[in-house]
Amino acid sequence: MSDLLTNVSPNSMENLDTSAWDPYRAAELLDADAVERAAKDCKTHDIWAYLGVSSDFGIMLRVLSANEAVPRMDADQSIAERLNGFPVILRGNGGMGKTTLMMSQAIQWARGGGIAFWLRMDMLDAGQAASCVAEAARRARQGQKVLLCLESPYENQKALDVLRQAWLDSDVPAGPEAARNGGYVQLLMAERSSRLERLTARTNDRLRDWFDNAFVAELRSVDDIKPPRPLKDYAVSLVHEERNFRLQVLKKCTERYVEDGSISRNLWFKTLIDVRDRYDRPNVSIVELLYRALFHLKRGARRTSSIMMDWDEWSRGFERMPGNIYTPFQWYGGIAVFRLFGTAVKPLTLGLFCRRFHINAHDLAGWLRDWRTVRNVEPVIYRPVSPLRPESGTLAPKHDIIAELFFLFHMEDPVSDEAYAGDNPVDVALAEYLDVMGELEIEAFLDGIASKESLKEIDSQWQERELGRPNFWEYFTYIFDRTQKPADENGLRLSAHGMTTLCLGLLWAKAGERVPWSQDLQTMLEAAAPAVDDTLQTHILYTEWGICLNNAGRTDEAEAKFRTVVEVAPRHLQSRTELGRILSHKPGHEGEAEALFREIIAISAAMGKRDLQSRVELGRLLSRQRGREAEAEALFLEAIDIDRNNLHPHTELGKLLGRQPGREEEAVNFLQEAMDIFPRHIQSRMVLAGIRERQGRFSDAAALYREILDIKPGDRRASEALDKLERRK
Repeated sequence: MSDLLTNVSPNSMENLDTSAWDPYRAAELLDADAVERAAKDCKTHDIWAYLGVSSDFGIMLRVLSANEAVPRMDADQSIAERLNGFPVILRGNGGMGKTTLMMSQAIQWARGGGIAFWLRMDMLDAGQAASCVAEAARRARQGQKVLLCLESPYENQKALDVLRQAWLDSDVPAGPEAARNGGYVQLLMAERSSRLERLTARTNDRLRDWFDNAFVAELRSVDDIKPPRPLKDYAVSLVHEERNFRLQVLKKCTERYVEDGSISRNLWFKTLIDVRDRYDRPNVSIVELLYRALFHLKRGARRTSSIMMDWDEWSRGFERMPGNIYTPFQWYGGIAVFRLFGTAVKPLTLGLFCRRFHINAHDLAGWLRDWRTVRNVEPVIYRPVSPLRPESGTLAPKHDIIAELFFLFHMEDPVSDEAYAGDNPVDVALAEYLDVMGELEIEAFLDGIASKESLKEIDSQWQERELGRPNFWEYFTYIFDRTQKPADENGLRLSAHGMTTLCLGLLWAKAGERVPWSQDLQTMLEAAAPAVDDTLQTHILYTEWGICLNNAGRTDEAEAKFRTVVEVAPRHLQSRTELGRILSHKPGHEGEAEALFREIIAISAAMGKRDLQSRVELGRLLSRQRGREAEAEALFLEAIDIDRNNLHPHTELGKLLGRQPGREEEAVNFLQEAMDIFPRHIQSRMVLAGIRERQGRFSDAAALYREILDIKPGDRRASEALDKLERRK
């Protein structure tokens, strides 16, 4: 292909050049001639590069086209059979061979007389996506079989949505009937298990209405595929392979270091066994296992320089560059830290990297393009600047897992600089970039990270990967400190949107700590928060600020924040609900609280919605007022009807009915439903235990208190109640 598929009309794609493969193009076209040329071009060094877990398109195509004996999966015939009329999704852990298998299927397809579009979804823009579908449909109508191979779709969900919509809007010959008629377009996609789960989530389904009648093929190891099953039956499960197979892959990929004398055979074999046994978990991929083995082999090698990690390769290229001397940690850490934040933060730009190290961006871009690519040495992937690609001009690690392992290794082998002693390497690497970011870069960083969802997802992923906990509070306070400095002292002048986002980040970062409020937080918010205006973002900020104050027991201040939002934005429901919750517990203000809740119900009804939270809160308020139990019950039942999986109305209704003689068993049913919704729910058990005590069923009550103590050891209320029952005996 001579160019990307951007703004390419169907007719201009007839004579695409497939003689060379550019790692920076968003799409490649494979046909029988291209596969034959690739097979002839395969060299020994290509095979060795592939053994080192290469992700380079050209290397993989040459090696797989030549049918070389490499540690890869032989394409399963059942997948090829499914592709004869049905879309197929390849799922598996990182390093399981999804890309290899998809490439193998594309090669088979091309050899059989069809053509395959290889689409790098993380590089594809909207125009390219639409052009691909249009061209695929045109060729299929002419009787040609077309295979669209989607690589890493999760990385660019916007392009995935455009691709899907173009498919749904166009007359694409697809499916079994089209296959029987000779010309059709088929879909093949490879994605990690965890990402596939998110792409098929009920709230964010990007696949099911497009991949109609699709099959999912699960890769359990590099040479083991679970039989394809329908996408509609898709369920997430961890993948795993035989321990001996893992060891064979490690041996084949690292034996060269024994042969060149870098490490003794005994130590080599012992290290591989130790690494395999130590990390023999289903969620540890072969790629991760290989890099862990390399890291430990390097520690025991006679010549450590011969075993190069990605960051060693990357930093070696800078040895002759003028200026300060930096460590591999510094050169590679900035690239890895941006990748570690995943989809929340955009990749590291070449400009920001060069600013950090005082390097000429033009010279570095030329070096990356002309030197490293030619030699197929790419510990860092560079995407050259292009106005046609939003993610161009960026740097990223070669493999997803490398960014994670880089920091894990530096936690095991701390950064030598004394200034970093005891610090999390992630925080160290990020701080050095936050210091040189400009206003627009800081605002983009805040937009990506300063949301409840992003903070929770990053925190859970890092803990799962044993990377510690990200110090969000430190990141946001550092940015705040820069906003308080003059411009000539590296100060920042963020927009009102940026300052609001920063304040939300500070609030949500503090909410994750044991003490969710401090005078420092209050001081920063008062200095940085814009006034409430007509933007939803400021409404959310002051509402969250009020929630934080209320949780800290500063009720009057919280009430003032909520009232400010209600006055400016009468239809902002959460601020009204929070204000009503405070007033419902404030003597003499119960009537105002009731009016607020009823207004929320009316406003949401006018919007075509039924608000659950206001009904629960109003029900709680009325349930405390004698003679209004029936009204409260009706509200709880309405809330349950809105969402039968919400445990709060179940629990509240159980409490209400449990206080009414003769209705105890009705209460028990709702409390049991609450525990079914959330099996570890403590409050529903406490209420149910109280009912059983009043019924004289002391053993049942004691069992419930013990369940609570199993869930939360040391729970004071359950412990005291159980002691009281024990003394009764």
